[in-house]
Amino acid sequence: MIPRGSGTVLYPLREDLDADSHHLPPASNFDIFAIRYDIPLTVKNALLGTGIKGPHFIRHLSDRHLVSGVGLTPSEAAMILDAEERWRFHHE
Repeated sequence: MIPRGSGTVLYPLREDLDADSHHLPPASNFDIFAIRYDIPLTVKNALLGTGIKGPHFIRHLSDRHLVSGVGLTPSEAAMILDAEERWRFHHE
């Protein structure tokens, strides 16, 4: 056991993060996702334009990447991350 105040910060190991990967929903079609979660066409096209093929890709992106890399506004990035989270939990 690590004593309190030791200054040591523990982070989960990658294999611990992947332990629940068998619970991930299968790859999904972006068109169906966009319709179900009311994603605007401009946002969908911006994501598709960068090679993101479906909601199963979004969990690997940060809001920073969605804004600076994809070109979404902060509110659009928040919307897509929220939709991905709802999609993921819907499939558990």
